[in-house]
Amino acid sequence: MQKMILVPVEQYYRMIESYDKAMEELHEVRSCKGHEDPGR
Repeated sequence: MQKMILVPVEQYYRMIESYDKAMEELHEVRSCKGHEDPGR
């Protein structure tokens, strides 16, 4: 059974925005670490 949570549209967009930003930062960190420490 699936549960649904209702959130206001503005809050939803803020969550998506911060998620996208977090993914970008994570990607940057990963690509930086990959160059510094390829043995990992």
